[in-house]
Amino acid sequence: MNTRRTFATIAAALLTMVSLSSAAQEWPEDEIAALLKKQGMRPLEFKPGSRLQMDVDRQWLAWFRRVILTPFQTRAGKDEALVKKASHLLEQGALQIHASQLTDKKITPADLAKGCSEVIQAGVDDPLMHWVRSHAIYASSQNLPAATDAFNKARRHREFARLPASSRYWVLAGISRLYWQMHPTRSPTPSGAELIQAASEAMIEKGAFTATEEEILDESLWPVFRENIMRGNEEKVEALCRQETLTEWTRHMLAGRLHERLAWLARGHAFANEVKPEGWLGFEQHRKLAVTSFKQAWELRKDTPVAARELLGIELTGGGTDEKADVWLHRALDAQFDHLSSCRSLMNGLLPRWGGSHDQMLAFGLACAASRRFDTALPYFFFDALADVARDGGDWWIFCRQPLIAQVAMTLCRQRVKDATTPEEKQDALALQGAYGWICGDYASAQEALVQNEARFSRRVVLQLLPFQGNNESLIRGESAIFTTDAGPDWQQAHQQLLARKWESAIKAFEMVRSKLSGQAAQFANSWLQTARLEQRLAIGDWVTLPITPDLGGWQVQKGDWSSGADGALTNRGKGTSAFIFHRARIGPDVAIRGEFTAGKSGLGVFLGHGYQNGTKERWLTCIMKRDQAYFLDRYYSSGTEKKKIPMLPEGKPVRFEITCLDGKITWKINDQIVFDQVTPVDYNAPHAPLPLIEDGHIGFCHSLFDEGHTATIHKVEVRRLDKK
Repeated sequence: MNTRRTFATIAAALLTMVSLSSAAQEWPEDEIAALLKKQGMRPLEFKPGSRLQMDVDRQWLAWFRRVILTPFQTRAGKDEALVKKASHLLEQGALQIHASQLTDKKITPADLAKGCSEVIQAGVDDPLMHWVRSHAIYASSQNLPAATDAFNKARRHREFARLPASSRYWVLAGISRLYWQMHPTRSPTPSGAELIQAASEAMIEKGAFTATEEEILDESLWPVFRENIMRGNEEKVEALCRQETLTEWTRHMLAGRLHERLAWLARGHAFANEVKPEGWLGFEQHRKLAVTSFKQAWELRKDTPVAARELLGIELTGGGTDEKADVWLHRALDAQFDHLSSCRSLMNGLLPRWGGSHDQMLAFGLACAASRRFDTALPYFFFDALADVARDGGDWWIFCRQPLIAQVAMTLCRQRVKDATTPEEKQDALALQGAYGWICGDYASAQEALVQNEARFSRRVVLQLLPFQGNNESLIRGESAIFTTDAGPDWQQAHQQLLARKWESAIKAFEMVRSKLSGQAAQFANSWLQTARLEQRLAIGDWVTLPITPDLGGWQVQKGDWSSGADGALTNRGKGTSAFIFHRARIGPDVAIRGEFTAGKSGLGVFLGHGYQNGTKERWLTCIMKRDQAYFLDRYYSSGTEKKKIPMLPEGKPVRFEITCLDGKITWKINDQIVFDQVTPVDYNAPHAPLPLIEDGHIGFCHSLFDEGHTATIHKVEVRRLDKK
């Protein structure tokens, strides 16, 4: 939700605001240097001999060609043209999966999925082609069910068991990474035991990993050290670490990873004051063993950053390495200057919960930007720093509008536009310039970019903007257009009146703004005018129909393919992905809601934005209605705390729903039958305590992995505020 901040909240900055008297200066070197000195941070300096990620990618590609691609080519058939095409697709798919800088950017994931289907149908029916197709399906459409189906065709392929051990492990580890990224709380697919067995076989396979490829082996084994895979398989993992065929460096790295994971398994992830004494004892014992192993690895290979990265993470989350975190960071970057995972470790350790601060996080982001090595991704880690502060509850409305932060953000955005090599890259770069211009309050820069890119923001862009609540493209485009006209002050005034619930004044102010605008900007202003009128009617206590206009005015689309039907219904077309939309009007904590929906097998989720809002975290109360089950979710990102059997919902036929929220208790009805009666939501930050419902609650709809090809329509949604008396 994007409830606007009042001017009273825009006060103290998280960093000392730096005056940009030299605004014409392209790069604020002096200001950044002064800030780093204040925060006790060293600048990031490239040292001769330090490698780059591009060098690592080249080494990895050489390994892939030797170990995976060459055996594939020997079994792919005798049609040279077809094998050449299949080999190219396999290599490009592997580079995309590896997130390599060597990827041919002209080959999109959609192109890759189509190409894999074609060569499979033409006769190259190999498990590896099915795995690459699985990845490409998910990367292009986020259709997890279809991607899973393609992966199962790889794993269950008649030839899968005959693949070289390294190829089998590459496939299984790849799908494990995919599932971990999207569903970290689910059981691993494949099973932990299966993955560990495959890793063991790959490690001892003759010629799979030479002595010069030990770093590739170490990084490729990372999936087996995840907690949900290790749990119950500790002895197997320990045996993995004792393989005599491995180099000494590899054995030290594997032992360090094992003990670091066992340390956290012993401690658990509760707050420090909730950890039991035996948990702390196990944590400290395994931590000492991990430090010893990683130090031995670092002494053996100071030309690689991975051991230093692990020691950096340990030092930041409890210490015990006998060196400062800054020392381990620079040792890692001396080995590889653009080692982003070391930057990520530092950023995690600088969170206030670990003794750091948002000031330090922002300062490190500026240090990365100040490297100005645009042949790497390092300068753009600046945006990761902004996102991390926002995710941690920092008020981005304040810190992103500091002159120094805004200037660096816009400079980096323009550089990314300049360096774009494909139309897709340029579209994304322009969209990001528009979005960050809006976030930073540089509306002129935002509008400059947005008028050059009329295409909808891609998923890649939306994901980057999520921490800033700025993924609402309509809001970004609308306000950027308005604030570059003389209607900007009137727009601010209108919003102030709306926030204060002075609806008559707000309506007049929005009407004035609309009269000064034209085109898309006028349309956007009109949608807010309608929101003000709707809230006015709600305040009276009327039943109010939530309007569904062709431009979805008043509705904020977060995810999904939403549109308005000819009959005034809200429609979502399933693409195998989640979908999420809510109305901007504030409905309040005491409210009645009713309406109808028609859905496919996935059912529908009706949610209320009733909980507190803390930074970027918002509390949604959700009722998920499936074919014959209903779930009431009353905790942030948790499984349903209540689950009930309900009569089978008719597929493709209207289903009535009613929701009553009164005095902190919620009642749900489906087709006039009570499903949840007087449920009291609990506060996930204070278990067993009632959730304090907020005055600015919203209503919306969602789907989770809504079936490909299915549609859901929502009709006749009405809302009425209730009087507790």
